[in-house]
Amino acid sequence: MKEKSKSLSCLVLSLGLLVLLVTGPAMAQDVLKIGVMYSMTGPLASVAKVQKSATELAVKDVNEAGGIQVGGKKLRLEAVFCDDHAKAETATALYEDLVKKQGVVAVIGGSLAHVPVALNAGAKKDPALIIATCAVPDEFFKQGVKAPTVLSMMGGASDIGRAGASYLAEKMKPKKIAFFLPAYAFGNALASGLESVMKKYPDVTYKIFWHPLGSSDMKRDLTAVRDYKPDVIAIGSWGNDCVNAFTQAFMMGLGKNSKLFSLWLVDSLAVAIPPEAMKGVVAQMFWYRDVTGVQDEALAKETNEFVSKYAKAYGEPPDPYGIPPYFAVKEIVRAAELAQSTDPIKMYEALMANPVWIGAKGEAKWRQDGRCMYKHTGFIVEGKGPAERKDGAFGSKYDFGKIVDAFPGEAFVPSLKELGY
Repeated sequence: MKEKSKSLSCLVLSLGLLVLLVTGPAMAQDVLKIGVMYSMTGPLASVAKVQKSATELAVKDVNEAGGIQVGGKKLRLEAVFCDDHAKAETATALYEDLVKKQGVVAVIGGSLAHVPVALNAGAKKDPALIIATCAVPDEFFKQGVKAPTVLSMMGGASDIGRAGASYLAEKMKPKKIAFFLPAYAFGNALASGLESVMKKYPDVTYKIFWHPLGSSDMKRDLTAVRDYKPDVIAIGSWGNDCVNAFTQAFMMGLGKNSKLFSLWLVDSLAVAIPPEAMKGVVAQMFWYRDVTGVQDEALAKETNEFVSKYAKAYGEPPDPYGIPPYFAVKEIVRAAELAQSTDPIKMYEALMANPVWIGAKGEAKWRQDGRCMYKHTGFIVEGKGPAERKDGAFGSKYDFGKIVDAFPGEAFVPSLKELGY
């Protein structure tokens, strides 16, 4: 029964597997298979849906453009989608099945930080080119910890904490901050990053308040935050917890005496928060589709092209979490073509030898520790209320904010020396 359940967790994009079964081994040479692992059920389902859609779009684009040219052959890209149920042990079992039984040479994934950590452990025993598409702990990148064929599109979750705390301390200049964080790997990494920054500002008082993963009622936890009487409430909740935190904070009137700040926000969460609750919220985002005001022609060009392509396919604008999966697929293809091989080690080495690429976040570059560095690490977006929103091409619910600032390159990232390189 257990084996049956696991087999139902993975689905192959298109009719590729059926064709393979009918035509035999010769067809296998004409396919490059990648595993795609997201938390399609559970508290991260809304984020995972975006990640899956972006992956499907990338696979479609690659195949419609003629596939992958390797060793004089044209390969068709095939994706095997798996639901890790937000559990590391499930991710581990699925990874082993993908690599050992299904012939997968590369895997992208991660709606929660502990899934890429599990994939990294798996890659040490059974190598595949792994590209994590969510934020991960700093430990992930350390020399000797990171597997030799592993990369990360979003970098470390502690980077988010460092960047957010730096913006608060330097730009918003509060005297007292309450950090409201989820009690699991992502929240712990946020805390590590923000505390490394806050110790540089002894005049700013702060306290961390924790809540469990999957909290439908946060009133008790938020009451403790309110009683602390902070100038700023910085919320680091993720997935459905993020929506609940901002919605209930608004209902409790926490924004009347404290500025609300989101340490990490994406469209799929922002549109689920009532417009009244989003008004005036300051949010740190990996990417935002409207880069008006950011002086970067390459960024504007690539952003507009990706938004147009995604909107044509799905009838809605792309979420920031659609960027890593889409371009992770493109980088797997680039790796295979540069290496002229589907060997994971050769593919990884090819990317490291040719690290610069351009995507919807503008210029990007792979660093020695497997972290992708961007010209624009992140953006600060200010939330709009109902009266400020315009219908536009996607309706008023997607017009939830505007970019007011941007973070540069490696400003909030641990140095290679700190990570043992």
